[in-house]
Amino acid sequence: MKLNHAIHAIDAANRISKKKKSEAKTVSNYVKVAKSSLKLSIMNFKAQLALLDELATMSDEEKLEITFALLDTDQTGAIDASELTNFIRKMNAGMKYSDTINWAIEYVAANDDDLSGDLSQDEFKRYLDLVCKEVGSSYHEMNELILMNIFYSKNGNTAEEEELGKILSKQIKAKVIEKAGFYVAYKDKRMASLFARFDTNKSGYVSYQEAAIGLYKLIGDMKESALDAFDMLLMYDANEDRLMNYEEFTRVILHVCALKNKKWLKIADALVYAIITNPDPTDDQLAKLAVAEEYYHKAAEIQEKYKKDAAVLNALNYQKLQKLYDILDKNDDGMLSFAELAVGLRKYQRAVSTDTFLESIQEAKFMLIEFDTDENQKLDRKEFALVLVEYAADAKLDLHKLIDFLAVLALSDGDFLEEAYIQAISKKATSDVAKFQSKYGSSSSPDSSENSVVETGVVDDMLVDNTPVYGKNVGTKETAILW
Repeated sequence: MKLNHAIHAIDAANRISKKKKSEAKTVSNYVKVAKSSLKLSIMNFKAQLALLDELATMSDEEKLEITFALLDTDQTGAIDASELTNFIRKMNAGMKYSDTINWAIEYVAANDDDLSGDLSQDEFKRYLDLVCKEVGSSYHEMNELILMNIFYSKNGNTAEEEELGKILSKQIKAKVIEKAGFYVAYKDKRMASLFARFDTNKSGYVSYQEAAIGLYKLIGDMKESALDAFDMLLMYDANEDRLMNYEEFTRVILHVCALKNKKWLKIADALVYAIITNPDPTDDQLAKLAVAEEYYHKAAEIQEKYKKDAAVLNALNYQKLQKLYDILDKNDDGMLSFAELAVGLRKYQRAVSTDTFLESIQEAKFMLIEFDTDENQKLDRKEFALVLVEYAADAKLDLHKLIDFLAVLALSDGDFLEEAYIQAISKKATSDVAKFQSKYGSSSSPDSSENSVVETGVVDDMLVDNTPVYGKNVGTKETAILW
């Protein structure tokens, strides 16, 4: 087959070229070796062209078979996560081996429909179909791209990493099977049916009460159901909104199955049948559930406060946070004023977002209102740490890396006109914040639904558009648009 000849020619040319270069001892020898290497490079390019010509004549099925055979390095008839790592790194230059392992586990698990811990050729094809759909490529083009990277790319695993993959293969496979169990259940129509029955108000989420009632219909014990719902929401509510989305719900049901020492695939039909046919709780049971729900919300608040306090303490103990705070605190009074906060915030937003200058000013005001708990229109170190903790959590950022980045930005030069404007409106902005706090208290946002009916006046004063804006001639009032 021409393809095999082309592949062997490429490998041979590369191998001989490397060997000859390593054997060159003198300048004269080096010139001779360089000349030979050039000839081998030409041979290599010709072989690559021959390979491309050969690929162009193949059907998609033939390309798939070749791709699968090349990735199945141990020739077991299946591709495991360890084998997939080399392919992923050839396609993604600069990717760390540890990151690649995690990617490979996810890729294999998401497509391992038979829970074998690896990909058969059919499962691998479905995986490629999904990739083609995501990147908007044809199956024909994707196969050629993969084969070209396998043959030509200089990236990939080192010999040591390949050996490490073999050593860890059992642990990696076990992790794949565990994750695959979740993906199989997640894609199961019976799980979707179960979720729809739990989600009685059709909100797309399951509340504590809905979880307890649904579990009651499955196990027939309201007290146990209320306790299970309590534990599961606290354990699996990843974004801490006291609601379960479909992914969180799937994890909860799998957890229930594990507690009962049952497999989802074996009891899925029984669970769906039970929730459809079993009776709803009585009014007396619902009244007891209401008491349990109130207790759950109080416990959730305590847990949230504990996590937040722990995160704030972690931030305060991080030395770079203290350095960042000192950099922002230009007047060294141990507090961050509106102007100091706004300048730092603006530097960050210019670096990572498309927010306008006026939006940054308004955000600084809102930040003071929400986090200035002692209502002195300034942020102390603990209040500032809480700002970063909540922002990092919402944006799913590493807190320490966020602080490091902010510290670098704080030392950079800002925009002179913007900073001059911030100083010019600082007194009025601080007054606006004080008025709002006096009327509504801290931790209230002027754009929240709770305050959406507030009369004009205080809220209008909070809006940047009503503040005199200074343009290129600092100190001269212009229209409410920053020049």
